[in-house]
Amino acid sequence: MKNVFVLCFVLLSVLGFSQDRKEMGQNFVKAMFSEKEAEKAYTMFDGTIKDQLPLTDFKTVGSEITGQVGPFKKILEVNSEEDTYYFYSEFEKTSLDVQITFNSENKIVGFYFVPHKEFAAEPKK
Repeated sequence: MKNVFVLCFVLLSVLGFSQDRKEMGQNFVKAMFSEKEAEKAYTMFDGTIKDQLPLTDFKTVGSEITGQVGPFKKILEVNSEEDTYYFYSEFEKTSLDVQITFNSENKIVGFYFVPHKEFAAEPKK
């Protein structure tokens, strides 16, 4: 019985952990593009990213991306592989993945704008 309780606790922790990251990533994308609040998005970075990318430089990233792909419309789907999440996002001119990697403290340690990656559909039960 104790093993079942431990297994349930671990499973719920993992599911909650991934949901937190998914929500955090969505908030990051929305802060950058919908809300145009770079400061809010910047607070989600790990210190190593902040050391390499000052806030003043980061503030230009959102406008540079939208200058190339048009205004942000919505997140179409979210997929993940371990600590990396892919937020398939629709912009006016194209759709692409905003790839975000988290560390063990749920801080962003990497983000990229990449062509959409297809993931195998999970079997329906």
